[in-house]
Amino acid sequence: MNKKLALIITKSEYAGKIISIIEAAAKKGVEVSVFIMDEGVRVTLNEKFVSFAKQNNLKISLCEHSCNINKVSLRVEGFNYGSQFSNAKIISGLEEGDKILVF
Repeated sequence: MNKKLALIITKSEYAGKIISIIEAAAKKGVEVSVFIMDEGVRVTLNEKFVSFAKQNNLKISLCEHSCNINKVSLRVEGFNYGSQFSNAKIISGLEEGDKILVF
């Protein structure tokens, strides 16, 4: 069974560290899911992060409400804009031994 890593991003300032963690996880065959909310939605304005996410076919979901509150109107093709339900689905899909990191 493959291990899973869920990343919950609430701050955009950690984009570089998040990329490093995802790269390390991929090298170990860990499946990564990302949910972005609160001020973290501004990471979608970071060209390096968006480019990395697209090149690596990351599963990324965002809180649409957080985008509206933080005035982030740009929508990245391939990212799922929804609700906290997406966050709940990611978390409920974790099993014993899987990890979750919150930034």
